[in-house]
Amino acid sequence: MNKKWITILKIFMSYIFGCLIVSIIVESFGQESLKSGLEFFLNNPYRAFYNTSLISLFMSLAFLFKRRKFAFCILALPWIFISGASYILIQFRGSPLTKSDFAMISDSITLANQYISIQSFFLFLIVLLIIIGGLVVLYRFENKQRRYPMKFIIPILVVLFAGFPYYISPLKQRAALLGQLTDLYSSYQYNGFAHSFLYTILNSGISKPSGYDKDSVLEVVNQYDVSVAELSDQEETPNIIFVQLESFFDPTWVNDFTFNEDPIPVFRALSEEYSSGLLQVPVIGGGTVNTEFEVLTGFPILNFVSGEIPYNSIVKTKPIPTINYILKDYGYSTHAIHNHDGTFYDRYLAYSNLGFDTFTSSEYMYGYDKTPQGWIKDKYLIQEIEKAITSTESKDVIYTVSVQGHGSYPSDVELEDQKIFITDGITGDMKNSWEYFIYQINEMDTFIGQLIEMLLSLNEPTVLVLFGDHLPGLQLKDDDLSTETIYVTPYVIWDNIGLEERDIDITSYQLASYVLESLKLDNNSLTKLHINHENLDSYLENLNLIQYDILYGNNYSNYYTSIKASSLQLGIDPIVVTRFTKEGHKSIVVGENFTPHSRVFVNNQPCETYIIDDHQLEFIKEDIKPGDFVEVKQVGRNNLVLSSTEGVTFENWQ
Repeated sequence: MNKKWITILKIFMSYIFGCLIVSIIVESFGQESLKSGLEFFLNNPYRAFYNTSLISLFMSLAFLFKRRKFAFCILALPWIFISGASYILIQFRGSPLTKSDFAMISDSITLANQYISIQSFFLFLIVLLIIIGGLVVLYRFENKQRRYPMKFIIPILVVLFAGFPYYISPLKQRAALLGQLTDLYSSYQYNGFAHSFLYTILNSGISKPSGYDKDSVLEVVNQYDVSVAELSDQEETPNIIFVQLESFFDPTWVNDFTFNEDPIPVFRALSEEYSSGLLQVPVIGGGTVNTEFEVLTGFPILNFVSGEIPYNSIVKTKPIPTINYILKDYGYSTHAIHNHDGTFYDRYLAYSNLGFDTFTSSEYMYGYDKTPQGWIKDKYLIQEIEKAITSTESKDVIYTVSVQGHGSYPSDVELEDQKIFITDGITGDMKNSWEYFIYQINEMDTFIGQLIEMLLSLNEPTVLVLFGDHLPGLQLKDDDLSTETIYVTPYVIWDNIGLEERDIDITSYQLASYVLESLKLDNNSLTKLHINHENLDSYLENLNLIQYDILYGNNYSNYYTSIKASSLQLGIDPIVVTRFTKEGHKSIVVGENFTPHSRVFVNNQPCETYIIDDHQLEFIKEDIKPGDFVEVKQVGRNNLVLSSTEGVTFENWQ
């Protein structure tokens, strides 16, 4: 063999070895340890080789450059950083990185201080500087190699990339990969990181069901077709309040844990007296809005591409059928309440397409305190729920999203009035983290009791649906729990109208239909499909067919064709400016319903603003003069203006 071919062979072998090393690093992050990463390669050679081939294809671009080693390292970094980020997410929320997480980057940055310590941040900076330094040294000292003629390299790479799906197909079949990634964590572990992550990148929405056509859709619709009852034939309808409890579940489900007293006595007592059970949810440790989407729409996340967040995709594009539209036909007003940023998951945009009339987020709340991790406590939701109910003459459906139980759960925070402790089953920092979490959900449990007291005081017929959105990000696995799965939370349905107690286990996408059926407000095809199905397989197939038809198909079902996006009002109470006054050197706007997110604008320019109370804002503007146009705007994260008062022309100080 001549010297030229020996050199080419050496380069090729170095390339293969480098790709293998990168793939092992990536898979070790994906499998959560180097040992598990190596075991993945040893125990699953076909899947390991397939994932390595995906990485190798990307790394082949290094042959376009003269400094091939430097280019190879640059191309390796995205894979290593992405898999490393996925590893971090698994530790905090229990599920890996997907495409949807990139749409949430701005939200993730705001939450970073809740999860990443100063020490970890500086460690990351040091590692990053070492990597950059290493790359600089490599770039300076690597000898420029003879670049292969582009007339050969480019055609080879084009064939390599274009033909990859075809020549890799036999290997993919031998790898026996899972198709739709239903359980993200398990699927990433089984399929390998590279394949699983790329699957979420390259796919979106809902795949067209086999046999989808007008006849197949109408066959399902006609099977559950109903005649909508006249409103006058309905008995008096109650207020319906959903409270989605952040990370709430029963800690006694954790095997081997014992406590000095019950962490959730109120919820447990309600569960013994009213309809309750296990609620199967689509997420673990995070992804709250996917549980929210299922409850509101009745559509399972399972049918979407793995890792998709509909609030970031389809919900932004058009009105989506929800329980809100069903209940509007019965004269209900619809409200959403969330004691966190209205911009989180873009709810301030999504809720209009989900049929809400009002949305009260933390930007419209005043007089609250927070947990040590900076989350507004849930007890302040009570006054907002009461406002929503008393603001209308009609009956109300209220969807409330709590936040107090949100992670992270620090191990170094001392809570002076902590009264509930884990007496056996865990020690060390994880015990401290669990006890911090238990402190929060115990306060949430107290909030539930106080909420019911308020509802009873209003003396209005009411149904209250309480449920956890997902389990907390505390590294739980299926075999840690008496329920034997990390994808269930508890639910209970309290009422003051004498509903029959029925204890059944359901999914989050069945919950609203279950409530409507118990109230005899189930005269729509989708609710009937959820309630009256006889065969599980055909039920899921029919549900997938209808879901695709409504969201992405030709709407053969003609289901809610007339629904329109609502004119979403942010906040219940109007924010108004009444006058301007001076107190010494202080310039003050006087009005109503100001919050810490209120900011004074003069001639559309923001002024430095300080809240005195909910009736007064101090602002700094040296040269304000008669004729200037003054507004108070509610400003969210990243200085996003959510709403504004009617402008007032400044005349003089009063």
